[in-house]
Amino acid sequence: MDTKWKSRMAIVAWTLLLTFGISGILTGLTEGNRYVKRDYFQTYEFQSQLSEFINYLSVFELSGMTLEEAKKAITVSKDEIKEHRYRYGDLSQQVSNIHDQYEGKIKDAQMAGKPEVVDALVAERDQKIADITNNFKSDDYVRDKIAKEKEEDIENYFTEIEKLRPTLEKYKQTFKYYLKDRNTGKVFTNVKVGENQPLDQVFNSKKMLFIQSYPSKGYEYVSTDGRYLLPHYEKDFGYSPDLFQSLYKKNPRAFEGKIAVTKAVPSTYTVVSDYFNYQVTQIVFYIYMAAALIAFFLSLYLGKKTTVLSSVINESWRPYYNRIPIDVSILFCGFTGIISLMLLPNLSNQFLNMDWSNPYIVWERIVQFFITTILVVITLIQGKFLVDRLKKDWPSQREEWKISWACKAYRAMKAAFLNRKVGTQVFMLLGIVFVLGSGAFTIFVEPPAGFLIYIPLAALIGLPVFIYIIRRTGYFNRIMENTNHLAQGTFEPDLPVDGKSVLATLASNINTIKHGVKTSQKEQAK
Repeated sequence: MDTKWKSRMAIVAWTLLLTFGISGILTGLTEGNRYVKRDYFQTYEFQSQLSEFINYLSVFELSGMTLEEAKKAITVSKDEIKEHRYRYGDLSQQVSNIHDQYEGKIKDAQMAGKPEVVDALVAERDQKIADITNNFKSDDYVRDKIAKEKEEDIENYFTEIEKLRPTLEKYKQTFKYYLKDRNTGKVFTNVKVGENQPLDQVFNSKKMLFIQSYPSKGYEYVSTDGRYLLPHYEKDFGYSPDLFQSLYKKNPRAFEGKIAVTKAVPSTYTVVSDYFNYQVTQIVFYIYMAAALIAFFLSLYLGKKTTVLSSVINESWRPYYNRIPIDVSILFCGFTGIISLMLLPNLSNQFLNMDWSNPYIVWERIVQFFITTILVVITLIQGKFLVDRLKKDWPSQREEWKISWACKAYRAMKAAFLNRKVGTQVFMLLGIVFVLGSGAFTIFVEPPAGFLIYIPLAALIGLPVFIYIIRRTGYFNRIMENTNHLAQGTFEPDLPVDGKSVLATLASNINTIKHGVKTSQKEQAK
């Protein structure tokens, strides 16, 4: 008993080592690029935050774009004029549409005896017709209308982005900058720098966690070209975002200087907290990778030098496994293998970012680890048995493939289409039933629209199909009953032969056989 217990513990330990090792290697392949950076400031996440800060800074300070300047920068192209003019069709179509829109309203007002309403509707209609007519007469008229629409869009835009200014102020608590316009020499900064004081006395490693100079290797000047903001929620501005992006492309400004992350900020701030979290996670990652590599090679060594691998792959299971069709074995092995490959890296990521202070999360990760280990072992056992089956000679494999589900399905399909007409009809009926059954779910997903679409389809297609199936089933039952009586030696009246269907042909053949039997019996009686 003690020996068996030790053997089982050895198997469990070996499988855990193997799973841990594989998960670490896969994590290194998938996440290694993130954690091999020098520090957090080299990662994509920080570079995105830095770029976003520059966007905010560019819009609110560096570009110097005011509402009035933005309005003066508005231009209207010929393509925009043409699109506005023909947006709802040519002149005759648009005038006709306006007449149609007001015709019913005017008649209703006339019948109600409200002349003042009639006059107001006619005046409104004529004003719209005049506006449409002027659209086709003058480019300047259309240009002014489009420019006015753009002005309204720009006013809305400036109102909305002003709500984002607090985000910039929050960024400024973390990011410190000193940027000088290359052309005008104007300085934008949120640090105190003396007139002749070198920047290195302010921007140094004692005061800053990160310092980026512009220009420098890999970084050009800070430019306002194409940098703009949009509100955090969706809003239809008509011409956005192209309109707003084009505003900041005009007269771009370039700046040189430095942007840094200060140490004089609480560690709870996003960038700083991410920096310290990255440092800890990076150390854990390297330790985890080293431990995983040791575990992996140790599991390989133990599997080769001891009997643990043969204990895991129990040969007594092979006869039962070989009873499974070979194609099902391949599919199931592939399925468990893919699931294992998906879970292993995810398991490591959860381990690296796990909150160890929460016992519920820790217990959940332990359970996930054991489940993943079981899947890895199942895949390993299947893989060994499957490879051995595939190594057999071709005659043996051919016999296995003959009893596979794929070959059985092929033979069943071939038999179903011995009479092509019958096979086609059956599959069409099954397809219609499947579509109507799937369509029933639309009633629950989209109740009003689903009901309006599904009920007519069910009435026009489903009901005739249902009646057809019932009639064919009844006809088939009559043929079966007549055949049973014929086998028992009793003769029922001839079956009706309806059309040229397969069942009608079968009924005709049974009638012929029945008459042949009757004739044979008469001949025998004579």
